[in-house]
Amino acid sequence: MRALSSSLAVLFLLAWVGIAPAQPSFDCATATGAAERAICLSPRLSADDRRLDEAYRRARSSLGDAEREALRAGQRDWIRRRNACGADPACLAEAYRSRLQELGTLAAPPPGPADEAAPAGGLPSLARSLGGIARVEPGPNGTAIAVTAPGERVTLIEKTGVISAGYPWFLIRFEGGRGYQWGGDLCTEGVPQPGTRRTC
Repeated sequence: MRALSSSLAVLFLLAWVGIAPAQPSFDCATATGAAERAICLSPRLSADDRRLDEAYRRARSSLGDAEREALRAGQRDWIRRRNACGADPACLAEAYRSRLQELGTLAAPPPGPADEAAPAGGLPSLARSLGGIARVEPGPNGTAIAVTAPGERVTLIEKTGVISAGYPWFLIRFEGGRGYQWGGDLCTEGVPQPGTRRTC
């Protein structure tokens, strides 16, 4: 209660002297919890919140219905993690930085001709999904952002050092964005690619 009173007092003082407080994407008059109040009082965190809101909207507009629902679920999970920071500005800044990076990955363009011109066995290279899940970070615990259908064409961009059940995770491009998919759920077209299950 004391923290809430202090936050309101600061906002009132700023308004009284004619300095407009920073405005995040949400209404500070209805801010709840230490994290939201800290964001309202910080111009930097407020700017980060506006940037994240714009990045979220861009990513959402590039996805299909199923992917949008996964994105919404990921955003709800992220808000819970952000709120766990409380009023710690360093923790909040890192939460925004990592989520902005994730959303930037989602809003990337689909595969293009440049992705398809790679030396034999090198990356990028063409592949197909055997039916899998694209995630915002490599590993089975990463937030799901899309389901890639069996036979869906993707581009392998980079092999990560994260290994699950003997197969690495790849950064891939698929129609609608980019994400990480397990190599065991991928097959390559023509030239074998170490780390994928087989050639298609």
